[in-house]
Amino acid sequence: MSYLHHVPGRIRVRATGVKHNAPRADALKQWLESLKGVERVDVNTLTGSVLIHYTVAATDGTRLITLMRRRKWISPRHAEAGLTPALGPSGIERAAARAILGYLAKAAIEHSLIAIAAAVL
Repeated sequence: MSYLHHVPGRIRVRATGVKHNAPRADALKQWLESLKGVERVDVNTLTGSVLIHYTVAATDGTRLITLMRRRKWISPRHAEAGLTPALGPSGIERAAARAILGYLAKAAIEHSLIAIAAAVL
């Protein structure tokens, strides 16, 4: 499982073990919904995405990640990071940054070529 996104009251993770595995997805959903503070769990078996809605006063994302690790729903490698990955860019942010940088690089090259042509002429 890898961590995707967290805001207080809502956490989304990717659980590769539930991808295309309805019985495992149901087991994870039932277990999570049995935890104190968890209001609703949505599991997408096509993508392996798990969305957990919880009551902030009753639990928190770090606790949920820890509990999932103990039950082997999360690999220790991802769990050690806790919720730190939320500080990094999302896939959409990375794609937008690549597009912007690509545009800026193209503009810089075009500007340089025009400047060189003007200097030669």
